[in-house]
Amino acid sequence: MQPEFRSTFPIPNADHHAALEKLEPPRAVSTNVAVHSEDFMLKFSDFRRLTRVVAYIRRFQSKREEVPETKVISNEEFQTALIVVFRVSQTIDFEIEIERL
Repeated sequence: MQPEFRSTFPIPNADHHAALEKLEPPRAVSTNVAVHSEDFMLKFSDFRRLTRVVAYIRRFQSKREEVPETKVISNEEFQTALIVVFRVSQTIDFEIEIERL
């Protein structure tokens, strides 16, 4: 005996617009991925490109309500990314010295 399948899509006489209005707006989901800093930094042969990538990552990780729609990185974003790159680089290269402090 074979099971009987019935198509239930689309639902006849269904008010799809009312159902869509009841849906909650999508929420932002953030994930944290642990990437070893040294491995990440070694993927780039150009320092400026590394800094731009870090600036983009920080742009989308920020808790700002509005993310700039422009692809151009502001001077402030670039300077902040530059500081991050320097700090990570110093943390990797001077690990023993930092522990001694």
